[in-house]
Amino acid sequence: MKLYSMTDVGRKREVNQDYVFATDQPVGPFPNLLVVADGMGGGDDGEVASSATVKAIEQFALSSPFPKMATYPIESIVACLRNSVNSASRWIYQRAQEKNLKGCGSTFVGICFDASKPSDAKI
Repeated sequence: MKLYSMTDVGRKREVNQDYVFATDQPVGPFPNLLVVADGMGGGDDGEVASSATVKAIEQFALSSPFPKMATYPIESIVACLRNSVNSASRWIYQRAQEKNLKGCGSTFVGICFDASKPSDAKI
């Protein structure tokens, strides 16, 4: 499977708040992974929030203690992703409080596929 990604600033914003991590090669517990985050509604530092979210997941995937291409229960993968996103959320919240930022946040969506059944989405 080949994964491709592209973002666009859109028509309303001057700064692109989209961040993507995509790999069609095995990384950590994932046979492949596509993650997209977008700063929320043009709030303060949305590009920082979305970048932090994607980087937390990318860091987990690249430094994961899981052997590559092994099969893991979906619950384990979800728990690891949840921990990564929650870690980023705590950092974003703390930074927003320190800098008195309003509306700082990010959306997130991610998907990977089962190594033994590449046509089946895991997340």
